[in-house]
Amino acid sequence: MVFHGEVTLTEPAPVSLEFTQRNSEWQVRSDSRAILPFPVNEVTEPIVRVLAPPKAIDVFILVDATMLHPKSDNVSELSYLLGSADWLDWRERILPFVSALQEHGELRVGLGAFGDNPIGPWGRGILLQPKIWHLGNMAITESAWTGLRGVDGGDFVDAVADGLRECKKLPWRSGSRKLILLFGDSPGYSVADAGTPPVDLADAQLRIYDVYEEAFGLHRAGVDLITLYHCSAANALRHVTNSSADLLRFAREQYFRLASLPGWAFTSEDWEPSLAASKWVSVSGVVARSSVPPLAPPE
Repeated sequence: MVFHGEVTLTEPAPVSLEFTQRNSEWQVRSDSRAILPFPVNEVTEPIVRVLAPPKAIDVFILVDATMLHPKSDNVSELSYLLGSADWLDWRERILPFVSALQEHGELRVGLGAFGDNPIGPWGRGILLQPKIWHLGNMAITESAWTGLRGVDGGDFVDAVADGLRECKKLPWRSGSRKLILLFGDSPGYSVADAGTPPVDLADAQLRIYDVYEEAFGLHRAGVDLITLYHCSAANALRHVTNSSADLLRFAREQYFRLASLPGWAFTSEDWEPSLAASKWVSVSGVVARSSVPPLAPPE
């Protein structure tokens, strides 16, 4: 017998299934959990992977080049994070994460950024601009880090999906444990969210790619996703208008959803690099991901 279904969880937890046969038909239930079964002949995508302790590790740091932060003590005045003094400080907060991973296997690190497509005269966006891969943390030298520059996304939704899609083309090593660290504050497009509050009219682009589909495709390709949501602009703007607060809450929730596991979603306020590395390398066994957006984090 082959069974394929999804059980929604807000955090990692054991799941028990009970199968019964009635009138030549099998039924499945799980105490206190909803199960979404799929007809076997409609299942074409593998969603389950088995993680083994890493021997070699490939990490790509994918940066949202449209990130903003308070320009001065006037928190309502924002400027690009990339290219600022705070951006150099963030390098010092990322390096310990890389160093901690280096203890668990031969490590290669890549670095790149995404922005958004230009919008008439208002945007000068970019898509992924990967740097070459290096052993250890040599990919994030000060010159490489400062070489990533801030760009204007033009609207609220940016090319997160395009950046994730480009990551599929990176020279991942066969047999390595693969990871993307997504660091940003802009949400990406998803057909599940389009036209609904709070993102209705917040996107001036015609989008091709869906963030959840791209995250699912990376999962199929053996690439894990850790998210790091940058809170500075959100904290500065959350009290400006109700609509601003709703948009910022949406972005934060999407970063939670994009992480491969709930425990792999972080914010700039709770980022502890050694802990983040430990949470990733310590996971082994079966890991599954749905092709549809999971639940938002609890309030």
